[in-house]
Amino acid sequence: MSVSIATLEYMRGQTTQRRFRDAWRELGLLGQVGFFGVLLSGLVAVSLGFLIPSTVRDHLIAARVDELQRAVENVVDFAGPVEFDSPADLSEFADAARLRLLGGDTVRVKLWDSTGRILWSDEERLIDRVFGPIGDVQSAFGGEVSIEETDLTEPENLYEHEFGPLIEFYLPVQDADGRTAAVFEVYQRSEPFNETLAGVRGSTWIRIGTGLSVLLLFMGALTTVILRGVDRRRRQSERLLRRSLEVRETERVRLATALHDDVGQPLYRLLYGLEALKESQLDPDATIEVARLSALVREVDDTLRDEMRRLQTSPVDQQGFRTSLRALAVDEDSSPLVSVELDLDRELDSVVEEALYRAAREAVANARKHAGAERIQVRLNDLNDLAVLRVIDDGAWQQGPDGLGIATVRAMLEAIGGDLEIQSKDGAGTTVVARVPLKEQGQ
Repeated sequence: MSVSIATLEYMRGQTTQRRFRDAWRELGLLGQVGFFGVLLSGLVAVSLGFLIPSTVRDHLIAARVDELQRAVENVVDFAGPVEFDSPADLSEFADAARLRLLGGDTVRVKLWDSTGRILWSDEERLIDRVFGPIGDVQSAFGGEVSIEETDLTEPENLYEHEFGPLIEFYLPVQDADGRTAAVFEVYQRSEPFNETLAGVRGSTWIRIGTGLSVLLLFMGALTTVILRGVDRRRRQSERLLRRSLEVRETERVRLATALHDDVGQPLYRLLYGLEALKESQLDPDATIEVARLSALVREVDDTLRDEMRRLQTSPVDQQGFRTSLRALAVDEDSSPLVSVELDLDRELDSVVEEALYRAAREAVANARKHAGAERIQVRLNDLNDLAVLRVIDDGAWQQGPDGLGIATVRAMLEAIGGDLEIQSKDGAGTTVVARVPLKEQGQ
């Protein structure tokens, strides 16, 4: 039962990565699509976690701009036509601005002309001071509303440091002809604004985190169930394989005994009888026939002994894996021509060697007997942690269901995690590919 023990050890030695690959196959197409759907949902949820606060911020800014623009329009409507040539002409306009713009989150208001001069401010020390062209002021004179989170490092921010972080809004003021005559700069505290955003951001991530946690729990539970199913089926395979090997061992012994006792012994007696007849007085024709029958019995006896040796031990056990593969190239009439290329330096598990040898032997035998091949190539190499055996012939296989030999080899390969593929084109040759995962060192 050495084959059974080696097989079970090999199957128990599969890596976690292999188990997950099995689980992935167990999911099937629908499950795999569902997995990618869950993964995509997670990516979308994370993207929304960043997008929602950004969108809310844009909407809050837009709402504040609308509110301030309405306030500026009210100031203009209340003050009536205003000349912005000098601060002295702005007393009524300034009263309206204090009433409608200052207060709440608004802590400072400045009115600029196009030269960078402050026409009016609630901070009287700034009135009539010139700070030169300022980018955001110039943009507002072009009719564009500008927003900036100020760091209060500019010279015109000399008297705003006490307020802490601020947001600046630059709003154009239209004259009677619809031209931008001045620009309001409104300073609002950024702390309430940022607190609102922080609340939105926190609430968004809590909900997204909850949803992702549910998805992860779902996927974890699904993966666990599938892995348990894979393990259960693997244990069932172990039991079935053990039972199959036990039955095969019993049947091998029974068959070897039956061949020896029920076929071999009568053949020996028949051969002895024929040899005795050769010594008796027979006519020439009978003597020739007896000699022919004796030769035929000896040929059957040789074949029987050969098969009994195969039943007793595998060629892989007798000669070694690589030698057994090279021996497939030997044929009595040297037809077809068989070449063997072995490009695999790693040591293989005995079960893997036996399975690959049987796959090669079956494919070569089919190419010789049934495909009419003239050339056969046997190649063994490793690819992506797989031992890959290819048997390539130029014959013409008949497409159809697996025969007994191929079906047996396929079942043996699948029992150790491998597979068998037959690639055949009518009249263009056939390639039999056997793949088995390579066992990692130390397992």
